[in-house]
Amino acid sequence: MNNREDILWLMFKNSDGEKIKVGELVKKKSKFYFKYDVEGVKKAMDYGFTPLPNLPRINSEYFREEMFRTFADRVEARLLNDEEIFDLIKTTGAKLDEDELEFFNPEIKEEVEETEEKVE
Repeated sequence: MNNREDILWLMFKNSDGEKIKVGELVKKKSKFYFKYDVEGVKKAMDYGFTPLPNLPRINSEYFREEMFRTFADRVEARLLNDEEIFDLIKTTGAKLDEDELEFFNPEIKEEVEETEEKVE
């Protein structure tokens, strides 16, 4: 069993092209957690963001023993287990043409910033 905690940020791209963090999807011990970033959601709502239909309360934390269907449906996941679905979301961002949502791996941002600091 994997005890590592993996975190993905759910980002909303507004009409100005700015990406706003609106939530976090966490995988910990093969369980899945989602919570909104309340301040980010409030900012994104000014640009048309609405909470996800199956996760409507922005002040709640959600927990599932299996991957949230709302997120699994964003990738080709029919034959994958929940761990593989999470990894696919992590590597692809699960971006759809019909909305402005995309997952972002904050670890990659940290690695890029560390590399930039070493170059300077």
